[in-house]
Amino acid sequence: MNTRRSRHGFTLIELLVVIAIIAILAAILFPVFAQAREKARAVSCLSNLKQLGLASNMYTQDWDETMVPEDNYMEHPKGVPNPDPNFAFWIQLLQPYIKNSQLMKCPSNPNRDKIFCDGCAADPPYPPFYISYGINWRVSRNLYDGVVSYLANVEKPASKIHIGELRFGVPDVGSDWWGDGNHFWRDFTFAGHTQTFNLAFVDGHAKNMRPTATVSPVNMWGHFDDNTDAQGTGCGEFANVNCDAPSPQALADLKLLEDLYK
Repeated sequence: MNTRRSRHGFTLIELLVVIAIIAILAAILFPVFAQAREKARAVSCLSNLKQLGLASNMYTQDWDETMVPEDNYMEHPKGVPNPDPNFAFWIQLLQPYIKNSQLMKCPSNPNRDKIFCDGCAADPPYPPFYISYGINWRVSRNLYDGVVSYLANVEKPASKIHIGELRFGVPDVGSDWWGDGNHFWRDFTFAGHTQTFNLAFVDGHAKNMRPTATVSPVNMWGHFDDNTDAQGTGCGEFANVNCDAPSPQALADLKLLEDLYK
């Protein structure tokens, strides 16, 4: 008598059921894995901002509480105007404290490998740099018009943004560009960490925030053209870093920025 057990392969229905189960698990798990990966990248980017904040603070202490300028068209507040070849941006001025060009790259930013080079022909040359981050020019004024920014001028350093994230563009963030349909936040700023971006504050701490939370209920950037307080008055002089009043235009544009990353 033949005692061998008959063997059968999987039926088509069984194979389809297994494939369907695998597809369902993949649909459930892949977004979770993607979110976990983005969370890790966001933490790495936040660390970059923390290091930049510390580097800026070291520069400030070395220069008698003078904030690093957005650019040094003049050599230094205590010096004389530079010739054009010595022009440098804040990132280049902080390089002696950073000594790591990779620190300027946000791992989530699709433009993280793009190089910005202005002043690289100087003698000695300023290094080129990546441009994932920009500085709040209200805190760190450029020296083109001879204006100097001092730490003592910032009344609430723990609630004033100093450095934020850029998608591309020139290395400043939070510009006051509202005319002719120009949307600075939407077009130049990066909020790819699940609709949030990372920020360094004047006191040196770093934080992850939703863009709209930086202007409402408290404006953390400073002067905008449309700042008004509860009494309907403005924030006074141009580029007033201590202005806390909301900016409806900035809020609307930051909402557009969040919508880009839904």
